[in-house]
Amino acid sequence: MIIDIIGYAFLPLTKVLGVPDAQVAAAAIPTGITEMFIPVLTIADKVAQLYVKTRFFVTVVSMVQIIFLAESVVVIMNTGLPIKFKELMIVFLQRTIIAMPFAALFMHILF
Repeated sequence: MIIDIIGYAFLPLTKVLGVPDAQVAAAAIPTGITEMFIPVLTIADKVAQLYVKTRFFVTVVSMVQIIFLAESVVVIMNTGLPIKFKELMIVFLQRTIIAMPFAALFMHILF
């Protein structure tokens, strides 16, 4: 699946952050750009086998993605600022990468 291939880019970071089931979490992360519930839906069929930490991590990162993509991008695109969609996707990726260590930190603190 293409999403799994894209998810390999996030695999080293999820492993370094100590996310259990890093492969599953890494595959779910890039799907946040498509629709807001897809990251959680990608792990829904495996939820009984996944650690609570993994479920928490994927949910928190997808929430951060929702907040940025659903709110900020719409406003930025409608204001007429000279920002290309490609640039917004780069910022989306940067925010996702920045959010991942914070999600992992809280994952380790809470669980």
